[in-house]
Amino acid sequence: MKRNLVYILCAVALLVLIFGFATGTMAASSTTLHIYGVFPPNPKQAEALQKGFQAIHPDVTLKWHRFLDERFIESFMAARTAGEPIDVVALNGQDLRFFATSGMLENLTPFVKNKEAYYKIGIDPYTIGGKLWALPGLSPGVVSMGLYYNKLIFNKYGLTPPETYADMVKIARTLRSHNVEPLVHEGGVTYMWPLWYFFTFAQTSKNRSVERTADILEGKGKFTDADSMEAMRAIQQFAKDRVFITGVNSMSRDQAAQAFMNGKAAMWVAGSWMNPQFIQKAKEEPKIFQPGRTHFPILVEGVIPEAPGGPPPAIGIYRGSKNKDLAKDLVLYLAGPEATEIVASLDQFGRGAGYALPEVKGAPGELNELTRKDFPRTVVWLDWFWPPEITRVFQTEIQAVVGLQRKPEDAMLNIQKEFDRLVARGYKFSGVVETTAAE
Repeated sequence: MKRNLVYILCAVALLVLIFGFATGTMAASSTTLHIYGVFPPNPKQAEALQKGFQAIHPDVTLKWHRFLDERFIESFMAARTAGEPIDVVALNGQDLRFFATSGMLENLTPFVKNKEAYYKIGIDPYTIGGKLWALPGLSPGVVSMGLYYNKLIFNKYGLTPPETYADMVKIARTLRSHNVEPLVHEGGVTYMWPLWYFFTFAQTSKNRSVERTADILEGKGKFTDADSMEAMRAIQQFAKDRVFITGVNSMSRDQAAQAFMNGKAAMWVAGSWMNPQFIQKAKEEPKIFQPGRTHFPILVEGVIPEAPGGPPPAIGIYRGSKNKDLAKDLVLYLAGPEATEIVASLDQFGRGAGYALPEVKGAPGELNELTRKDFPRTVVWLDWFWPPEITRVFQTEIQAVVGLQRKPEDAMLNIQKEFDRLVARGYKFSGVVETTAAE
């Protein structure tokens, strides 16, 4: 009796199995790909990207893990140590060199056969040591930074956008005489302070900031050289001349944005990614805020004021992924034309929002008036070349310099000492590719 029951159960199981295969009703095995990044898509983009990738791999689900730029490495390493599943990373370009040289990324060179589909600014910064470690994607394109100002405040006090640093000081004095703060900055976020060195060093190096950075990292120069010293002195001069908002070193990002867009401060050095919010605010409260954008004030006669910037997230394969073939397909998809179209068309501020230069040739989107004129003068952020230890010491030293707690000369000496320690421990620079947005 028991034997007959076993035969019956086996026959039923076999029929179910055969019927399931014949009708396609068997539950398929599913895989979740985990993407750790600083630039996750908005909900509509995420849903569309999920559907698009499932057209290639129907049984794959995408799970996005988002962290703030300034905390990404710390958060990522904690997840890695805890053994959390990680397949793909969407990095700030600043972190790419660390991830590549630390052996945490797969070399993409064998898989990418269409480099010519990208503008140089969109792909060259992700090539280190002759190998391609990431592709650009998940945003409308290359962004740049500039000096934004509130036209209403400038018009009220008869001011014009500053051309030179002397103009900037005069504007600051006029504004303070009317109890208006001149220039806001999110100084409480130390992560953001190096951008000031990018602006000033671009001029003190005579428009050779990337080349001079390579010289220093290769040991052919020093952070204590005259042009670097002059760049740090220029930053402190902004503080001495009271150009920065009062209490700048304690301001958060939100506080800086609110002070600028609510008419409490007249200027802000910000990225083009803020353009959509500026334009929206101007529509909502046109009597309080009308944005304009200009170049960083000229500090050195005869140079071109350049703007730091760079391509969108660096999307790469985490070497510890247990789904490397699927991760490879996902990276190629997220950096491809279909995903680029999805991101542009479903941008929360409108198609492409006009704040970025597409990194893929023929991609949708165009620059708006707040961004267009500065892109030919955009060069890659210098901390994309620095080792992370140098980036961190720049962050804290500049904050101390602006707080008038450190002499510029001592700050640069501290930075050089940290670099010397890295070299003594075996640091070796792997080279740069100098690229501007004009390319």
